[in-house]
Amino acid sequence: MSRPSPQRRSALPLGLQRHHIVFVAYLSSIVLLGTAYSIAYGTHINNLRLSSGADSQFPSTLPGAAVAPSIQTGADGSTQLGPLPPTIALPPHHALNYWANRKNIVNRIFVKKAWLWTTAAWLAQLFFLRLAAATPRLKKEDARSGQATITSPVSISVLRYMVATGAWLLFANWFFGPPLAERILTATGAVCVPSSNAGLGKVEEMYCRTRTPLSSTSHPALFSGSGAAKSIRAAWRGGHDISGHTFIMVLSSLLLLEDIAPYLAALLNNSSIGRVVFGDAKVDHRAKAVMGEQKAKLAVAASVALVGLWSWMLLNTAIYFHTPQEKVSGLIVALAAWMVIPKSK
Repeated sequence: MSRPSPQRRSALPLGLQRHHIVFVAYLSSIVLLGTAYSIAYGTHINNLRLSSGADSQFPSTLPGAAVAPSIQTGADGSTQLGPLPPTIALPPHHALNYWANRKNIVNRIFVKKAWLWTTAAWLAQLFFLRLAAATPRLKKEDARSGQATITSPVSISVLRYMVATGAWLLFANWFFGPPLAERILTATGAVCVPSSNAGLGKVEEMYCRTRTPLSSTSHPALFSGSGAAKSIRAAWRGGHDISGHTFIMVLSSLLLLEDIAPYLAALLNNSSIGRVVFGDAKVDHRAKAVMGEQKAKLAVAASVALVGLWSWMLLNTAIYFHTPQEKVSGLIVALAAWMVIPKSK
C-alpha cells in the first residue's frame, strides 16, 4: 500500500501556514478597524466615563489608559485623591447603541461565559471530528506508520486546549497570586476606591482583589450619612486595563479555527474561499473522510458559528469599550498566547 505524499513544508517562519496568517489578519483587522472607528467618532468615550465613575472622578485621557489621580496624605494620616489629569470633552449626549450596553443579552449569556462556550464547541470537534477519524481502516494505517500516540491528532488537540486554557487562567484568574491582567492594572497606577464615591479616597486593595463589599464595620467613615447603603462595592480606578474581552475572544477564535482548519480545508476544497484561506495546501485524507458525516459538518458549523459570534462581539468591544491602547494590548497578549499553542500542519 502506498503511503500518502508528504505535505509541503511551510515557507513561513515558526512553521506557520497560510491559513494561520489569514485567521490572524481577520481577527486583527476587526480590532484595529473598530478601534480606528472609535477614535474617529468617540464611540467608546461614554463607556470610559461610566467605568471611571459616574461622577467623572476618574476620567480617561485619549489616547491613553485611564489615569488615576495622585494620592495625597494629610497631616492626620488620611488619604485624599489629588488633582485630576486633563481630560477631553465628552461627545454630545446621545442614546447608547444596544451593543454598547454591557447588559446586552449576548454579553451576559455568551461573552461572560466565553470559555464555557468555547469548551463546548471544542468538545464537539473533539468527539465528532478528531475521534471520529479513528475508524478501523485509519487505525490500521496508523499502526503501519508507527505513529506515536502522543503525537496523534487527538493528543495534539487536547494539548492545544490545555495550553489555551492555561493562558486564559493566568491572564484572568491566577498568576502566582493576582491574575496577570490585574497585576498590570495595579502596576500602571490603578487605585482601589469605593465605587459609589471615589472621592472618599482609596481603600485596601484586598477589597478589589477579592470583591469583598465594604461595610460599616470595616469602613465606618463611608457610612456616616443617615441614608447610607448597607454595603459598598470597591472597584479599581485608573491604570492600564487590558481588554479582557478582546483577549478571550481572539484566543478562543484562534483555538477553534486551529482545530477545525483541516476539516474546513476539506469542506472548502476547490472553492474560491478555500483557495484564499488555504492556498494549494494538500487536503488531509482523514479530514476528507470524516467530513462525509452529517455530525462532522454540524461540529464544524458550531465552531464557525461561535467564531462568527465572537467576531461580532469583538467588533463591538473595539467600537464601544476601552481605550485604544487597552484594546490593542488585549490583541497582542492574545496573539502571544496563541503563538505557544501547537499548530496544525
